[in-house]
Amino acid sequence: MEQYIRFPESRHELKIIADGFHQQCGMLGVERAVDGTHRACPASTSEHRFLFISI
Repeated sequence: MEQYIRFPESRHELKIIADGFHQQCGMLGVERAVDGTHRACPASTSEHRFLFISI
């Protein structure tokens, strides 16, 4: 699995990734993204719940 998916191991590494997303896409605070994969996650109870729904 490690050859396909690797999670950052430090806050410094997360910052580098988030800065890269911001530079390339203009998206702040993004640390991880998986394209074309549906993954179960707990539903948000906030007013932003709609952001967690995959259609």
